[in-house]
Amino acid sequence: MGGTPIVVLGTRVLSPTDGREFKVPEGKGQMARAPPLRVLALHAGAQTLWIGTGYGEWGGELMGLDLGTGAWLRHAARGAAPRWRRAGSGIALVSAAAAIALAPLAAASPPAASPTGASAGAAWEPFSPGRLAELRAQGKPVFVNFTAAWCITCLVNERVALRSPAVAEVFSRKGVVYLKADWTSRSAEIASILGSFGRSGVPLYVVYPSRAARTTTPQPRVLPQILTEGTIIEAIEKETL
Repeated sequence: MGGTPIVVLGTRVLSPTDGREFKVPEGKGQMARAPPLRVLALHAGAQTLWIGTGYGEWGGELMGLDLGTGAWLRHAARGAAPRWRRAGSGIALVSAAAAIALAPLAAASPPAASPTGASAGAAWEPFSPGRLAELRAQGKPVFVNFTAAWCITCLVNERVALRSPAVAEVFSRKGVVYLKADWTSRSAEIASILGSFGRSGVPLYVVYPSRAARTTTPQPRVLPQILTEGTIIEAIEKETL
């Protein structure tokens, strides 16, 4: 992950990550007639995903999609009206220039956080209802991050807040166990838990307070969908002893 792609022969994209070469569609038939706004949406989506991952995980591959989309758009516009040919060429050039300018960020970015805590940010464990029940029975504070690989908001929150050293420090100091519930495959088990909080999708962030010195089990606290360091730290300081 994170390698810088190279455009070869104008209509082929090579990823140095694994050496695979991808051919850009020739721009015939249905793809050639795709509405311009749909093409631009794909182009913008690739850029947004890349930014959402913090120029890190999948950065090189998404840069390849970005460049490939620009190359395809320019190629597909050859048989279009002059104004669309000009627009396609302009967008392709802007796309290529942006990808080249941002390539050093993808190459130099740190790897994503892992369950072992080897990377920046708090160490986490995979979520399971059984593990959550075990921790709650022990009275330990728990932070659950319901997330998915395709969720842009989730990825941005992880980058700007959850991987923060300050958040990792307060988790460690307060003895918070961080569980990550991966809903990438839209599992029915996690969907049921989301529904119990009145949610139909991710992100969802829940703090389960510690039970120390309390006679009843405290209720979980749902955090905002857009996180900041301050939001997480304030919740942990308030809900744990």
